[in-house]
Amino acid sequence: FDPRSYGTTAFGSPKTGALRAKFLLESVLDLRAKLRELGSDLLVGYGRPEDIIPRIVTAAAEDGVPANTELLWQEQVTSEELTVDRALRSALPAGTVEARAMSSGLLYAKQDLPFQPDLKDMPDVFTPFRNKVEAKCSIPKPLPPPGKGSLPLPKSLSLPDDLLAGFDFVPDASTFGYDAHAFSVAADPRGVMPFHGGETVALSRLKHYLWDKDCLKSYFETRNGMLGADYSSKFAPWLAHGCLSPRLVASECARY
Repeated sequence: FDPRSYGTTAFGSPKTGALRAKFLLESVLDLRAKLRELGSDLLVGYGRPEDIIPRIVTAAAEDGVPANTELLWQEQVTSEELTVDRALRSALPAGTVEARAMSSGLLYAKQDLPFQPDLKDMPDVFTPFRNKVEAKCSIPKPLPPPGKGSLPLPKSLSLPDDLLAGFDFVPDASTFGYDAHAFSVAADPRGVMPFHGGETVALSRLKHYLWDKDCLKSYFETRNGMLGADYSSKFAPWLAHGCLSPRLVASECARY
């Protein structure tokens, strides 16, 4: 968790509200639980990536982790994230890891889009974009989940004592700079449904919308509604935070 994402903007508003931060934390903890079911784990930390990750890399090297280890992260496209990307690459100890950004979380592979590589000819509005892409592209099938035992951990990893990171580390609301009780505030009863982070809840929502309630059959009639939980899919929060694969949604809709 990068503290720069939880501060105050130049306009005096929170960079990330407490409800979204709670959703993201729930998502990360659900991912950790899923990895533990596979015999792996998730190291969670709070701090700037360019400060924390190089120290973890150094600690791993001292514990005998091979120097040819790859460090992978999701490819970024916007200015703040690219600034962090460059800072991290500059801060990594030379010769310890190979750093590589990978494209992920997309419905279509960027190289398959029917536009120029720099996307200068991509339509500015959705409908012409959709029409062109649907006519000329196919959606890749979702990858299967990793198998049990396929994501082994280093045999030992001794982290610096002053690092806010660990396999059992869970930041609380005050860590993010919120009131200590911000994550325990009851949901507003006017909300159409509760939103909790994580793949587990996301897959449950996908099943509910497509299969349990059969909502897809009436989507075109209900999609512009404003009240109720099922007039539209409500998948957006989980898609935005990487809890739900857009390719899985497309695959399930095709199966429907």
